[in-house]
Formats: sequence, C-alpha cells, structure tokens
Amino acid sequence: MLGLALIVAAVLFYKAYKLTLNHNRYIQQLLEENRRLRAEAEAWKARYEGLRDSSEAHDTNSPEARIRELAQKLELRKNPLL
Repeated sequence: MLGLALIVAAVLFYKAYKLTLNHNRYIQQLLEENRRLRAEAEAWKARYEGLRDSSEAHDTNSPEARIRELAQKLELRKNPLL
C-alpha cells in the first residue's frame, strides 16, 4: 500500500513539474511578444513624432516660403530627372 502511495505521489509530482515547465515556456513566449510589441510601438511613436515635427516645421514657414516650395515641387513634376 505504501508503494502504491509513493507511485501515485511520484506521478502527481511529475505532472506538476510538466505543468510548471509548460507554464514557464508560455510566460517566456508572452514576454518575447511583449518585447516585440513594445519595440513596434516605439517605432510607430518615433515615426509619428517625426511626421508631426515635419508638419509643424511646414506650418511655421512663411507663406512665401511655402509658395516657393510648392513651385519647386511642381517644377520637378513637369521636368522629371529621367
């Protein structure tokens, strides 16, 4: 009877060990995904701030500078470099 109890206890400990390993593996996957998503969010944030800064720079230009810039863009469209 004692031998059977030891076998059952060993099986239960083994199952608990396997569950712990699976849980640890799952946690590692979640942490890796979290790192990846945070890096992606930082990249999007940097891109957004860059676009916002460039649009603010265009907004602070004088109207004459803006007209010159648009004229240059139109001129490039008319005369492509190729």
